[in-house]
Amino acid sequence: MGPNVSLDKTAHNGAASAWLGGYNNASDALYQTVSIPANAASATLTYAWLMRSQETDHPWDYFYARLRTSSGVVITGLQTLNDGSLANTWAWATFDLTAYQGQTVQVYFLATTDRSYHTSFYLDDVALNVCSAQPPTPGSQTPTPKPQTPTATPTALPVLTPTVTPTPSPITNLPSPAATPTPTPVCTALLSNGDLEAGVTGWTKSAG
Repeated sequence: MGPNVSLDKTAHNGAASAWLGGYNNASDALYQTVSIPANAASATLTYAWLMRSQETDHPWDYFYARLRTSSGVVITGLQTLNDGSLANTWAWATFDLTAYQGQTVQVYFLATTDRSYHTSFYLDDVALNVCSAQPPTPGSQTPTPKPQTPTATPTALPVLTPTVTPTPSPITNLPSPAATPTPTPVCTALLSNGDLEAGVTGWTKSAG
């Protein structure tokens, strides 16, 4: 059995959240494959999670957030929750994935439960936002003016009458060089349907 999608008030925002677990012997996985640009200046994964459990002692049931390769090999574990974690209230998780720039990865979530007293894990508002520096637009820089040295005009000298040639005056009030524009960050949301309002469209679900 794959992940369920809750369409009730369990959602963090809107009307839906991904509901993993909630029954005995569950192994529910939900993931999405994305490519983090090589020029990413930052890549940040965020999501909201909620846990509700019937367990009276801990831990037995688990939730995992992982980063995997496109072929499903685990790169790193991001978060591990269990039936003894914060319960019955939404919480935020944030992770810096900038180190994985230039790679195609799976943002992967998994919930497992044992044979009794099941636990539900809810997931909502999942986002992977990537920002890169936008280079200045060509032609946006004003060229620095070059000072010009005036050329003195020769003066005809009367016979036997010496004349002093005036010294050229320096040119003043030249315009100041234009400041170099600061690159503007351009940010992109890599995950589709992160708010789960369209069910699990855009996501892949599996039994672990």
